[in-house]
Amino acid sequence: MKYTLRLFVLCVFLLPSADNAQINTDFSSTEFEIYLLKDSLVTTVQAIKLPLDSLALASKPFLSARDIKVYHWSTHEFDLQGRGDSVFQKMSVDRYTSAGVPFVIVVGKQRIYLGAFWWPFSSTIPPVTYITMSTPHPCLSPCPICRRPDLRSDQRIHDALYDAGVLVE
Repeated sequence: MKYTLRLFVLCVFLLPSADNAQINTDFSSTEFEIYLLKDSLVTTVQAIKLPLDSLALASKPFLSARDIKVYHWSTHEFDLQGRGDSVFQKMSVDRYTSAGVPFVIVVGKQRIYLGAFWWPFSSTIPPVTYITMSTPHPCLSPCPICRRPDLRSDQRIHDALYDAGVLVE
C-alpha cells in the first residue's frame, strides 16, 4: 500500500514538471508544422546566430499540414485552407517587419531548419529560406544569399507531407 501511495505521489507531483515540452504534443510523430518563435522580438538575423535547438518556440504551431490543401514538392508552393488561410492573411497585414518574422520548420519533434516570413517590399534580402507574404499561393523560396544546403527538400518534410495526403510530386 505504501508503495502504491508513493508511486501515486511521484506521478502526480514530479512527472508534470519533468516534461516542459517546447513543442505541441497532440500531433502524430511525423506531422509537418511551422512554429513562430516564443519571443516575437527576436529578429531573423538574431535567430540565425543561435543554435536551432536553443530557439524557444511558441507553444502551438502557426501552421501545420492540417492547414495545407496541397503542397507542390517541385516548386515548394502550397495552398492553404480554412484556419491556415486566415492566420496567414492576418500575419501578412498585422506582423510586417522589414527584418522578417522567423519561424522553425518542425517534423514531429525534430527541428529541420530556420526560415522567415518575408514581405516583397522589404528593403532587405532574406538571409534564410523564406515565405513571401503577399502571394496568393505561399511558396518556400531558397535563401538568395546562403551558401548552406537547401533544406526545403529534406526527406522528413517530404514524408510528413506525403503522410498528410497533401503532397503533389
